Amino acid sequence: AIVSASLIVSSLLSEPSNFNVYSTYHVYLTQLLAPLLGNFGSAFMAPQLPLTIMQLIGFYFLGRELYHSRLFGFLLTILSFIFVQINLSEFWGYVTSPIPRFSFQAFLPLVLLLVLKNGSNVKRWPFLLALSAATVYLHLVSAPAWSVGILLSLWFMPPRATPISDKLKYMMIALFVFILVLSP
Repeated sequence: AIVSASLIVSSLLSEPSNFNVYSTYHVYLTQLLAPLLGNFGSAFMAPQLPLTIMQLIGFYFLGRELYHSRLFGFLLTILSFIFVQINLSEFWGYVTSPIPRFSFQAFLPLVLLLVLKNGSNVKRWPFLLALSAATVYLHLVSAPAWSVGILLSLWFMPPRATPISDKLKYMMIALFVFILVLSP
């Protein structure tokens, strides 16, 4: 049974037309790791531990940045790790397989931390929106909503003395870069 399941997965992943509608990094990573690890199951599960550690560390540092407290950084880490079932089969928290949603959730605090630390500098907006656009390759469903949220929040992050012309100029550049990253 295991051999036949492995053959089915192998035949599905060997043909790009089977998954090119919803293409995330995980399919390619699994294909890359399968020969090294000996099978697709192990290759699929290989990112689980790194993603789990990334989520825990990311939310800890995000909590420290938001609340200026190690205790609240730790509490945010614990709260973000609790599994919560949301409507429409959506969820948040730790899951036992590195599905695209979990990958996005592991990278999200790092993206938000970079936005918090760099959003007040309009010259960094193109980089931040490029990073936001790149999350579409992690999880196509989550990336648009978070990208819009990041885009809107950037507008209000610079100091009040920042000229609107600068904000408009760098927002247009950032949107161009955003679309460029999404284009593939």
